[in-house]
Amino acid sequence: MAIINTVAQNTAACHKCTVEFAERNKISLLPVVNDAGVAGRVEEMTGKICGTDVLGECDRWYASECYSMYLEKYPGALGFLGIRNEDYGSGAAHHNGKFDIDETSLYLGVCAEVGFVLN
Repeated sequence: MAIINTVAQNTAACHKCTVEFAERNKISLLPVVNDAGVAGRVEEMTGKICGTDVLGECDRWYASECYSMYLEKYPGALGFLGIRNEDYGSGAAHHNGKFDIDETSLYLGVCAEVGFVLN
């Protein structure tokens, strides 16, 4: 944390500003582990609504995600929409200056949400 504070202070100083740090909340995020029942039912309903050709597997994703805190209280599932489209030029990793999405895939999120509600 010290290096982040130093960078922030030096950046502020370059702009003739100062920075104050609030006390950190010290939240430690847990891994996101989907509820298998919810994930299976949403997958099934999404396949019924959109066709099974839109369903696919993805690699494990190792990143911090606050969604795990919701899953501590409620059964749920986190999924990916498949925004990569080589022809469009999208598909860069998250939190990256080249990140872009193929917006034509956003309807899949709506279908998954409807599948969850109808579940």
